[in-house]
Amino acid sequence: MQDKLVSIIMNCHNGEKYLSEAINSILKQSYKNWELIFWDNCSTDNSSLILKSFKDSRIKYFKSNLFTNLGEARQSAFEKCLGEYIAFLDTDDIWYDNKLQKQIEYFERDVGIVTCNTLFFNNKIKKPLYQKKIKEGYVFKDLLENYNLSLETLIFNKKFASKSKISFDKNLSYISDFDFFLRLSKVCELRYVPEVLCGWRVHNESESWKKPNKFNEEKKLFIKKIEKSYPDFFQNDENLWKNFKVQTLKKIAVYFIINNQSKRARQEISENFVFNFQILIIYFLSLFFFSKYLLSIILSLRKKIKPN
Repeated sequence: MQDKLVSIIMNCHNGEKYLSEAINSILKQSYKNWELIFWDNCSTDNSSLILKSFKDSRIKYFKSNLFTNLGEARQSAFEKCLGEYIAFLDTDDIWYDNKLQKQIEYFERDVGIVTCNTLFFNNKIKKPLYQKKIKEGYVFKDLLENYNLSLETLIFNKKFASKSKISFDKNLSYISDFDFFLRLSKVCELRYVPEVLCGWRVHNESESWKKPNKFNEEKKLFIKKIEKSYPDFFQNDENLWKNFKVQTLKKIAVYFIINNQSKRARQEISENFVFNFQILIIYFLSLFFFSKYLLSIILSLRKKIKPN
């Protein structure tokens, strides 16, 4: 299947630190028919110089005229892709040599997304994302309940997105990939390659660690968008949708309590209330000073990996 062109999207804003390692992991791929769409989102470091030091005609450099959020940057790069298949690699992550080759072999008629296992890693720990085989097929409900797809693992067939007019939402940044692949999972099947084929580097400079509540704040925007513009999106899935809203509200409220903003937590619950006993308990806990410490302990026990 080497005749199938794979477009690799790499979005970059000041990503010089690990950039060479990421690009080298693409160059080492056993699957050779690819193009790298490098989207420079107004970097002010040496990212562009590092990128241009690689002399390979498959590497294509684009620079944004203005700094944009990640959703708009991903969409801008997506529009430059010529490949039948689209993959993603951020500047601080890596692929292993057979990543593309093994995943491309899993595409068939109704399969639009192929994922694999990835390694969470830093100087202190290396741990696979999936401890057991994940669900395959039409996995929309599973992803809404537990979105566990890491972007560097994913390859999708562009025809499914084009046919259903699915694009990256330019109003979203932190959950732009969640929004995209959740909608895509409604119109095609997902397959899983049960091997660790890439690595997600966990570090202090990662947006995932610097601004953890931004994901949940954007999920509020996602909820409003779906309920306003796609009222039939969750038809026959009302309980699942309610649970998604509950989980989002819980995380937001707990974040504010832990960060000494209990009044803000109660405000969020009041403005976005969904009846649920856990929500009521969190509201009650927000009235007491010790709640910050109690919830912090609970979260620290649940956290599986920490940045360097």
